[in-house]
Amino acid sequence: MKILICGSDESGKTTFAGKLVDYEKNKYDYYKDEDIVTAIDGTDLTMSEAIKFCTDLSEAKGRDCVVDYKAPTDADKSNFDKVVYMNTLESEDEDFEVPSSPDYTITEEFIGDEIEEIIGL
Repeated sequence: MKILICGSDESGKTTFAGKLVDYEKNKYDYYKDEDIVTAIDGTDLTMSEAIKFCTDLSEAKGRDCVVDYKAPTDADKSNFDKVVYMNTLESEDEDFEVPSSPDYTITEEFIGDEIEEIIGL
C-alpha cells in the first residue's frame, strides 16, 4: 500500500506520518519530501519521478510506504493507494491544490482512531 500524507506547509503532515509509521513498526518505508529533494539534488529527476522511484522501491522490497509530501497537484497524488489530506489550517498555501477526492481528511488534532480506518483495519 502506498499512502500519501499531503497538505500545506505546517499542516501536521510530518507529525501524522510519524504516528502512522510508528503504529505498525517495521511495516512502512517512510519518505519525507525534504529528504527526497536532497537525494535528487544535482540530478535530472523531477520530484514526481523521485517519489515514484521511492514508492516503486518499497513495492519491489515487498513493503508498504508512507510519503510525507505537499503534493501540490492532483497529478502528483494519483499514484497512491490512499491519500490523506491534512486540512488543519485556516487557509492553504497558494501553490497547494486541494485534493479533489482524498480518501481521508483530517480536520482537527489527531486522536488515533483515524489510523485504523486509513490502513483498513
